[in-house]
Amino acid sequence: YELFDMINNKNENKNLFDVVYFPRPNTPLGIMCVYNKYKFKLISSVKFLLGENINQNFALCAIFQEKMYPFSYFAVLATHLTAWDKNEKIRIKQVNNLIYCIKNDITIKQLNIDKIIICGDYNTGPSSQCISIMKQNNFNSILNNDSNDNYDTIVIDTLDEGIKKLKFDYIFKSNGIKIYNRYIASEYLDYEKGIPNEKFPSDHIFIQAEFGF
Repeated sequence: YELFDMINNKNENKNLFDVVYFPRPNTPLGIMCVYNKYKFKLISSVKFLLGENINQNFALCAIFQEKMYPFSYFAVLATHLTAWDKNEKIRIKQVNNLIYCIKNDITIKQLNIDKIIICGDYNTGPSSQCISIMKQNNFNSILNNDSNDNYDTIVIDTLDEGIKKLKFDYIFKSNGIKIYNRYIASEYLDYEKGIPNEKFPSDHIFIQAEFGF
């Protein structure tokens, strides 16, 4: 919760935000969703267990209602799939389980929610079967939304593995959600030294997007 406290304690924020947080069992790590509590009402939050190392890999699913438009509901999911290239088959199972959980969640079905945003570290490249499964289920990555994108060609050195790899995370959206703005933090990268470095604290490139329903 240190990150959440830092966000909320800034003077300009004035406690605008609330949080959903699920920890991983037996570790200090977890997945967090921070939201503006004056714009959105949290309807439900649930942990989707993805199988294959079930105690460690899950998805946080938070369902929100827009307070200005009380008939508008949407879901935000965040996840982290199993790492390392050798575990691609495990990640494929996890993605299939994620799609299954979304399609069978009681609240999503009852509210007939079709506006869904999925964020996370998939630990795989854009041409992988995992990403194909997302596309087949009408979840498109914001990184290859049009022909002008070249994000799938970004290759960087990572100090943790010592090899050149694709190292960005993903944001997927369902049909009917408009993208108004996208941003990838490539200007912080040191292509000679790799990441993480003194300018960039992670071994993955973060991305962000602004959506409209």
